[in-house]
This record gives sequence, C-alpha cells and structure tokens, in this order.
Amino acid sequence: MRTSYAISLSKAFYGPDNPILDNPSFIPPIWDFEESIPILFANIFPSILAPTAINTKKLLLPAFKEYYDKGLDKNATYFIKARAKAARECGIPNADMGAFEITVLFASLTNAVPNAFSMLCNVFADPDLKAEICEEVAGVTTKTIIDGVTYMTIDTTAFTAKCPLLIAA
Repeated sequence: MRTSYAISLSKAFYGPDNPILDNPSFIPPIWDFEESIPILFANIFPSILAPTAINTKKLLLPAFKEYYDKGLDKNATYFIKARAKAARECGIPNADMGAFEITVLFASLTNAVPNAFSMLCNVFADPDLKAEICEEVAGVTTKTIIDGVTYMTIDTTAFTAKCPLLIAA
C-alpha cells in the first residue's frame, strides 16, 4: 500500500516525470525518514544522531535537483509549480529546492496512507455502506472488451458529482 500511494502521490504532485516514479527504491527511505524527525527538529548533531534522515536527503537531493534543472516541475501540481516559482524568484538554487522535497514527500505520504487505510477499514466494516459506494462507483465505470480482455475504466472526474458517499468516506 505504501509503494502504491507513493507512486500515485508522486505522479499527482510532481507530474509524470519525477524522481520517485523513476526510482521506486527511493520509497522505503522516505518512510524511514520519520524516525529521525525529532532529532532533526532538535538539531543536535543530526549527522551523528539522525544518519537515516541525512542519508535520505543525500539520496533524494541529486534526483530532485535534476528534476528542477530539467524544468520538469512544469508538469507538477500548482502547489509544486508555485513553490518552485517563488523559490526561483528569491534566488534559491535548484539544489536547495531539491533538498526541501523530502519534507513535502514525507508530509504527504505519512498522512495519506494511514488516512486511506482508516477509510478503507471503515467502509469495509459497514456492509451497507460498502454496497452503496460500490453502486456509486459502478455508475461512473465503463466496461470495454478488447481482444477478449476486459478493461474497467473509472471516471474519477465524476466522483464529486456522482459519488457523494465515496467522497464523504
């Protein structure tokens, strides 16, 4: 679940060309970063007391510097684009922008995965709610058969209008 969410969130935040999608091996260190947060905030010998966090930053920094050097943030969400634009206007180099990305990734991933898991547990714990949500989603799903293979496509743009229970869950 962590890997799936990390890949999905990286696409959503950073666009189709991003360091996480190109290097799935970056995902476990992002999760390992969490254990070092208190030490980093205290800023007491972080290189000695929080080597995991320091190594994660060192691992991700070159990849995100390259991401910004290539201008790949043009395909990112408004949040990432606006942050990059503001940083550039303030003269912040791409390497420094890349160093900030561990906090964005950490905050988005460590909040999204537990919340999604909790939502799924709540939905599956209530058979009536699960059935109603399945019915809503079926209403925005199309079935296509190509060469004997069945494909199901969900129109996620219709969720807000046609799937109120799913949105509320």
